[in-house]
Amino acid sequence: MLLKFIDAYAISKTIEKIFDMKDNIVEEVGEENFIQVVTNNAINYKVASQMFMTKEKKAILDIVCCTLC
Repeated sequence: MLLKFIDAYAISKTIEKIFDMKDNIVEEVGEENFIQVVTNNAINYKVASQMFMTKEKKAILDIVCCTLC
């Protein structure tokens, strides 16, 4: 079930912004409802995901979008 979707096309893609977006979504929908994120494979997304996984106690599946291939 999809609880939240963000079209981040026009949002700055800094590591901090990506981390904050994920963190805010978890706060909004609840950690118990949050299990998957779909992003691209740019280094800023990878670093933000690592930071996020370090902060959160629960394992979160981070799916890399392959549309850039």
